[in-house]
Amino acid sequence: SITLAAYLRLATGRFARLIGAIYRFPIFIPFVVVAQMMNTFLAPHGLLNIFLAQIGLLDLEAPLQFFNWKGLTFGFVWKQAAFMTLIILSGFKMVDDSYIEAARSVGARLPQVIIRILVPMSLATISVAVILAFTSTVGTFTLPYMLIAGEPTTVTVDIAHRVNYFGDWGVANALGAITYLMVLATAVYYLRYTVRKGIYEYQEGAGE
Repeated sequence: SITLAAYLRLATGRFARLIGAIYRFPIFIPFVVVAQMMNTFLAPHGLLNIFLAQIGLLDLEAPLQFFNWKGLTFGFVWKQAAFMTLIILSGFKMVDDSYIEAARSVGARLPQVIIRILVPMSLATISVAVILAFTSTVGTFTLPYMLIAGEPTTVTVDIAHRVNYFGDWGVANALGAITYLMVLATAVYYLRYTVRKGIYEYQEGAGE
C-alpha cells in the first residue's frame, strides 16, 4: 500500500491516472463476494493454477494449494490493500511538494524520497490505516469461513465453532473478550490521534 500510494503521489501520466481510477475497486466489494471470488481464483483447478499451467510453470495434476493460510492471506491483502492505499495516499498528498523537490535537488532517488520524506512525515496516517485494516480484518467471518471451511482459521471462526459444534460458551466468551481487548488497544490509539488532530486543526484555525 505504501509503494502504490507513493507511485500515485509522485507519478504522472495516463497510466498513473488509470491506476488511480481502478485501484479502489476492491473497497466496494463485500467480503462474501471476495470469498466466492477467491474460491474460484485459488481453487486447485481455478483460474490461477490454470494460468500457471498454461504458461508452463506448473503441472495441473499437482496444482498449488491455496485453501489454507496462504490463500487467506492473499484474499485479505487483495481486499484491504486498496483501503489502506486510499488512506496512506491522503497522507502523502498532505506532504508539501517543496520537501520532495528539495530532496531531489540534493540527489535523493525515488526510494530515498519515499523512505526519508513521505513515510516519516505520514507515520500517523499510516498507523491509522493499519489500525482500521486490522480491526476490520479481526471481525471478518465470511472470508475465512468460506475459503477454509471446516477448520477454525481465525478467532471469529473459532468462536463460531466453539458455540455451534461444541457448545463451549466459556472458551467462546474468553476468545471474544481477548478480541475486544486487542481491538480496544488500537481503538484508543485511533481516538487519541483523532482528538489531537482536531485540537491541532482548531488551534491553526484560531491562529489564522
